[in-house]
Amino acid sequence: MKKYKNNVILILLFVVTASLLSAKIPGKQIFIETRASGTKLIGGEVDDSSIREMGEFKFGYYFSRKFALWVNGGYGFVTVRDDEKNNSLSSHIEEKPDAPYRTTFMPISMGFRYNLLSNKIGVPYMGLGIGMFKWDLENTDESTVIDSDTNLFVCGIFGAEWEISRHVGINFGFKYQHLFDQTSDMSGL
Repeated sequence: MKKYKNNVILILLFVVTASLLSAKIPGKQIFIETRASGTKLIGGEVDDSSIREMGEFKFGYYFSRKFALWVNGGYGFVTVRDDEKNNSLSSHIEEKPDAPYRTTFMPISMGFRYNLLSNKIGVPYMGLGIGMFKWDLENTDESTVIDSDTNLFVCGIFGAEWEISRHVGINFGFKYQHLFDQTSDMSGL
């Protein structure tokens, strides 16, 4: 039971809540965010992707207290998940031992953010964006790239930001990216 609870906590920390640190520059409407989160590629008929790390950097500008434009870049990777595990939660976290495949990706996007309530300590928000998603499928045993592509995507975000001070905040949010014209196998299986 303890292992099950630990797996649930890991999934909540790395998939459901993507945390970031936000900084606002005094006297300006500029903001900078760094994000560390978990990511998972979902698509097709079979779920082969494990949950792995992703880092992002966002630069934005507030035109008003409620509306901002942003530019975002990131880097992350996923591996093939171990779908033979008895516990279905840990199968999404652990890698398959005999599958030497790793998909690395770099999304670059721009979009807008709308603060639903702008006068509160906790600021709920939502937003939309568009960007390019460059990915490479690698065989880690042979150090070779098997497949590579760049796809257009749209993304939706929502979450809440809590101000620690006037210039620093912590943000918990969700982000979904939908790739267009994606027909290649991104898992290697």
